[in-house]
Amino acid sequence: CPQYEVKLCYLELMEPSFKQALQDAPSDTYVMPLFLHQGWHFKYDITELISLAEIQVTMLPPLTFDVPLVEALYGRLMALPPQDGVLVIYSHGSKVSETQIHLTKLGAELQAKSGFKCVEVLAHGSPSLAEICKQYADAGEHRITILPHFLFSGVWQQKLEQEVQRLEYDL
Repeated sequence: CPQYEVKLCYLELMEPSFKQALQDAPSDTYVMPLFLHQGWHFKYDITELISLAEIQVTMLPPLTFDVPLVEALYGRLMALPPQDGVLVIYSHGSKVSETQIHLTKLGAELQAKSGFKCVEVLAHGSPSLAEICKQYADAGEHRITILPHFLFSGVWQQKLEQEVQRLEYDL
């Protein structure tokens, strides 16, 4: 985008901070949050920092419903060998209700497009990943595919891998 100066910043743990980026930003700034959902950080943390800024800030929506993202997830599904079973879309998510609404819509879109039976699970939600997997295993499903829905790999990816190892042992 040659007409825009693009700067990367972080909400927590890393530098430069979003707060500092806002302090250094020009008077008319766009914020493109790299979040998949309208979760806590999107609705509260970023919004609070923007409200304290002494500049005009326009915040763009999260990435959840961008067509390229849905197409990328669909492409990942189509790369799998043909199979029956259930697809669990697993997201770090948030306790904010919009996150579940967005994830449910995404699951419905992927199910309609791919034919996979889709169920969505939030890491902090209920039912848990273990409960969903047990429910489908008890119902006779022989294949449960987990599609991580994270923007970046990291701690949540590691937690998911550990949880899957426990589930493989338990089921």
